[in-house]
This record gives sequence, structure tokens and C-alpha cells, in this order.
Amino acid sequence: MKILHNYSALCIQFLIAIILFSTFNVQAEDYPVTDRDEIIAAMNQAQPGDTLTMANGVWRDQNIQFSGNGVPGDSILLRAETPGHVILNGSSRLSIDGQYLKVDGLRLVGGYNTGSAIVFESGSQHCRVTNTEVSEFNPPNSSTRYHWVILKGSHNRVDHCYLSGKRHSGVVVHVSLSSSPYGFHRIDHNHFADIPEGGGNGFETIKIAGGAYSNLFGNTIVENNYFYRCSGEMEIISNKCHNNLYRYNTFVEC
Repeated sequence: MKILHNYSALCIQFLIAIILFSTFNVQAEDYPVTDRDEIIAAMNQAQPGDTLTMANGVWRDQNIQFSGNGVPGDSILLRAETPGHVILNGSSRLSIDGQYLKVDGLRLVGGYNTGSAIVFESGSQHCRVTNTEVSEFNPPNSSTRYHWVILKGSHNRVDHCYLSGKRHSGVVVHVSLSSSPYGFHRIDHNHFADIPEGGGNGFETIKIAGGAYSNLFGNTIVENNYFYRCSGEMEIISNKCHNNLYRYNTFVEC
């Protein structure tokens, strides 16, 4: 009887091991996508750890809605097939709405969208845009005002991006505290370049909050960024709320 008992116990342990091995070795999916509609369809199926791979080429007039939820340690990734070879232009725009979403390797070049180029929506948390370029995203009229990158929500990050050539009214990266939860963002290791004088107020490179929200705590970190010829106005960085941290940033010919 003792031998049978030990054998049964071993069988149970073996079955548990198989179940655990199967659970932790589920293959993440990779969804090839060629336009905004395919991105939306893929996100209706995507699970934490999955990837959406955008086909190389020019994506024109694509209002991309990247909405869904990953989990800590397993973001859902929207990436270029080859970093730098997915170009969004025309009226293209990228909206990020959800938790633990990551965007990697895109270029928004030569178009314009007066709502913004990239926006982290109010519901976004722990989302990230990295290795991405926004350049020459200017409207025909330089007095048309909009911001290139808007950070709403909380705990979002913009890093290792290249942002260059803004020549119209508005801010390159704007942190909005207009909805709750808000703040705790990180803006780091970016290269800001070639922003000529705008001829007045409202041409900052980075702006955190605004007058109506100046009593709030932004809790945002701005660090290890490189500012080259960023002369939009006398405020390169406009700090309009409390408890933000600025460190290790470099300013050249500004």
C-alpha cells in the first residue's frame, strides 16, 4: 500500500509539473498589420506579451488607435517591422489608450495633424513610446497651434526618441494634468533639435501643466535629454506645477 501511495503522489506531482510547464510556455502571438483597421482588429485578440508588427513602408493618413491592456512585465508591443522603416505621414496620428502598451521604432515625418502627432490618452498608464521619430510635422500655417506629443494619464514614458524641426505654435512634448489620475511620467534620453524662434509665447520644447493646474504635483522626471538649437522661446522647458525633477539634461546652441 505504501508503494502505491508513493506512486500516486509522484503521478500527481508529475501532472502538476506538466500543467505549470504548459502554462508558462504559451507562445506569444505576432500579428502582422498593414493599416489602422488591422491594428484595431488585432488588438481585439491580443493578449499580454503579444506583438503587432507594422509592415515597412509609408502609412499615409492613418489615425492609429492602439487600445488595450498588457500587464506588468508583459506589455503589448506595437513595433516597426524594421526600426525606422515605417513612416507615418499625411494626417497620421497615434493614440495610445490602455495599460502596459509599448510603441517602438516608428517615424512620423512630413505630415501634420492638428490634434497632435502622438497622444497618451487619459486612460493610459504605464505606456511607453521609444526609439521613435517625430520630424517636420508642421501645418502650412505656422500660427496653427497644437502639440506634437501629449502625455495624459499616469506613469507613461517617452524615451530614446528624436524630435526635430517644429516650426509652428505649440509644444513639442506637453504633460497634461487635466484629468485624473495624472503625472508620474518619465521623459528621458531624447534628442530635441532644430526648433527655431517662434516669435512669442507658446513655443516651448517641453511644458509640464499650465496655469490652471499650477497647484498640482506633476511628479514627472525629465532626465538625460539632449537639446540642440532649441530656441522656440525663452522658456525651453516650462515648469508649471510642483514636484517635478530635472537632471542631467544638456543644452547646446539654444
